[in-house]
Amino acid sequence: MPRGQTTFSRWCRPQVQKKLDKISSDNSARTTFLLVAEEYLEVLVDRELADQTMKKKHWHIFNLSESLHNRPINEISSAEILHLLKGIERSGRRETAKKLRGTLSAIFRLAVVTLRTENDPTYAVRGALLPPKVTRRAAITDEKLFGSLLRDMEEFTGWRVIIDALKFQILTLARPGEVRGAKKQEFDLEKGIWSVPSERMKMRREHLVPLSDQALEIVKANWPEIESVELIFPSLNSNRKWLSENAFNSALRRMGYQKEEVTAHGQHGERVVGRWVGGPNNLVPIHCLLPFPRLIAWNLEVNIARHTLA
Repeated sequence: MPRGQTTFSRWCRPQVQKKLDKISSDNSARTTFLLVAEEYLEVLVDRELADQTMKKKHWHIFNLSESLHNRPINEISSAEILHLLKGIERSGRRETAKKLRGTLSAIFRLAVVTLRTENDPTYAVRGALLPPKVTRRAAITDEKLFGSLLRDMEEFTGWRVIIDALKFQILTLARPGEVRGAKKQEFDLEKGIWSVPSERMKMRREHLVPLSDQALEIVKANWPEIESVELIFPSLNSNRKWLSENAFNSALRRMGYQKEEVTAHGQHGERVVGRWVGGPNNLVPIHCLLPFPRLIAWNLEVNIARHTLA
């Protein structure tokens, strides 16, 4: 017996190899890129990702990666991946190329752990792609201009629920989709808390939003009287459908604001309007809270009545 080798280790080694051989045998018939990619999509379905995220993953796999579909996954090289991504990059879609590389990497990692390939060829491609050009959504950060926006909202003659939803978004710093889908059961009116469920959150985690007095007034003013109606800010066509994705921006355009000046999602992202937060005896400059932007609740010039971390 070789030095250091025990009877157990000599017995164990064949057992481990037997398990590895079985894994390899089970997956031997599913070795093309497309078949592994379909398994990857099944994993995402089990994780209950957002519909929009799933649509993008399908687009990455079934449209952008079509040239890889019938290729044995263990034969796909880094050069092949780079050729695919560079073609997308040359069309001006740098962000798409970056996101596609991430999707491909996840598929190859699944193939690695299921013994269908030995490495992830996208790893070597990371530094070969140009960085995406970041274009921030327009937002009003000047106090006086922001005050003008609020006055224009008050004078707006369109459907009131859209303006109330816009105001509520500003008061809570929520994303447009979080506001459009707000339902009665998510609100604790006594505590002044709005619980946004994980499926509407970008990070897929429930988020607790403290509500200022103004935000609570908007919720109560739009509270559905019909018990079966859940939405606080329903569509103009049906009280059981969400407002359309473009409803907020359309209202802003009708008020005279161009997309280069302000967007609904931009007002969520730019959280630096107003000078002070806190009560009259506890004033804090707003820039001190910038590392914790989701703690800020608007109350005219931005006033926090209570706060919580999500």
